[in-house]
Amino acid sequence: QSTWGSYAECVNGIVVHNTKTNQRITVVDSARVHWNYFPDEVIESLVTEGEIFSSAGGFMVEHETFSKYIKTINGSIESIQGLPVTSLRQLIHQSKQIENLINPHHDHQHQHQHQH
Repeated sequence: QSTWGSYAECVNGIVVHNTKTNQRITVVDSARVHWNYFPDEVIESLVTEGEIFSSAGGFMVEHETFSKYIKTINGSIESIQGLPVTSLRQLIHQSKQIENLINPHHDHQHQHQHQH
């Protein structure tokens, strides 16, 4: 009897370090996949197939066999697949905003140099 039917949680830590300002911004991004019950034969099939072993977390939400047993996903697919790009972009944007607050004329001077 399979013990699945609960959830798997993926947790990603992201750090953006701005080398111009020496400021670091961090975030912990997590997501949960809630599974419907599936029989042991499904697990045996996945193990035999072997593709599952290329996944760091031992499951792939995009896998045809697994995807039909997903009940709900709380969080982003990116977090489950390994790199939450949306969160990373937000941190990079925040880092640039901090840089502009610390040195507000830097961007203007840099743009001005490229115009000449």
